[in-house]
Amino acid sequence: MLYPQGKTVIGDLKTAFVNIDGVLQELKTEKFTGYVKISSENYHGLVIYENGDPVESVENYTDGRPRIDGIKAMNNVIAKTKEGGGLLNIQELPSNVVNMMLRAIHSKVLYKDLLSEFTQIKNLLVTLKTKQITGHIEIEMNDGAGEAFIFLEDGKLIESLFSAGDGSTLSGKKGLARILEVANEVGYVMNVFQSDRKDVGKEKLEIKKPQQEEPIAVQADPTELLEIVEKIVLSIDQSLVKIIGKGKFQDAFLQAIFQKASDYPFLKSLGTNIQTNNGFAIDGAISLDDIVFGVSDVLDQAVSFVSTPKTKDKIKETIKLGLGQVKWLYEEQIPQYNLDTALFEYLG
Repeated sequence: MLYPQGKTVIGDLKTAFVNIDGVLQELKTEKFTGYVKISSENYHGLVIYENGDPVESVENYTDGRPRIDGIKAMNNVIAKTKEGGGLLNIQELPSNVVNMMLRAIHSKVLYKDLLSEFTQIKNLLVTLKTKQITGHIEIEMNDGAGEAFIFLEDGKLIESLFSAGDGSTLSGKKGLARILEVANEVGYVMNVFQSDRKDVGKEKLEIKKPQQEEPIAVQADPTELLEIVEKIVLSIDQSLVKIIGKGKFQDAFLQAIFQKASDYPFLKSLGTNIQTNNGFAIDGAISLDDIVFGVSDVLDQAVSFVSTPKTKDKIKETIKLGLGQVKWLYEEQIPQYNLDTALFEYLG
C-alpha cells in the first residue's frame, strides 16, 4: 500500500530509540491527525489518528499471513514497537486525507489486474466517474518505475499520489500528470477498489441506505459534445501555428482518426465527414463515453505525430494555454461530458 506523505513528525526512526507510550500520549495531547507506521522485515503496522484518537489500525505481513484490523492490530503494533528492530514513521495529514486512507482500508476489489495493453487510465477514470464510484485505484508501474494511488468520491477525482522508484512523491495535479507520464512510458497493472463505507467517520450501527442501482446507459445526442471537440481541435491548431505551421495539427488529427478507427469504429464516419466538409458529425448511434474515449486516444496520437521528444513538453504546455478560452466557454459542459478527466493533460 502507498501511504500518503504529509508533514513528517518522525521519519524512519529506529524503534529501539522510541518511548512509544510517551509518543502516543503526546499525539493525544496535541490532538494529532495522521498516522503512525511501523515497518520491519515482512511487516507493516499502521495506526490512524484523528483529533488525537486512534480510529483504525491495520497489520500487513508480506509472508502470506492474513491482515489484522482494529484494536487487536493496534495492540500488536505497539508491542512490535517496544520489541525494537523496526522503523517508526509518523505523518501528520489533513482530515480529508485520513478519510481517504480509511476508505482505502475498508474497500473491496472492483476490478483486478487491469493491464496497460487493454485499459487506459484516463478511460478508466471516465468509466468510474460515470458509475459514481467512491474508492481508489492502485497502480503498479512496470520496471520498478513507481506506484500510485488515485482516490475518488462519487466518481470525482479528489487526490492523486505518485511514489517514484527512488522514493520521491508527488500529489494533486502534479501527481496525476506524473502518473500519466510514467504510465505511458513503461506500462502498468491496475487494481480498482470500491469503499465498503462512504461515511467512514460515522457509527458502524448507522442504518445503511439502499444501494443505488447503476444508471442505465442511454444514447444521447452527441452534437454538443462534437461541437466542443471541434473547438478543441481548432484551438490547438491555432495555438501551434508558430511551432508547426497552420493546419498541421488538423491534418495530424485526421490522420490519427483513421489510424484509430479499427479500435473505435465510429471514427471512420467522423473522419469521412470531416474530409468531405460535413463537419464533426457521426453517422449512427454511439454512446457519449465511447466518443470521449476515442477522441482522447486520437488527440494523444495526433500530439505524438506533431512532436518530438525535445518538443513534446513545450507543445503540450502550448496546447494547455491555448485551450483556456475553450475551458471558459464550456465551463459546465466539459466536466459534464468527462472531458476534464479524459483530456486531463490538456484541460486539467
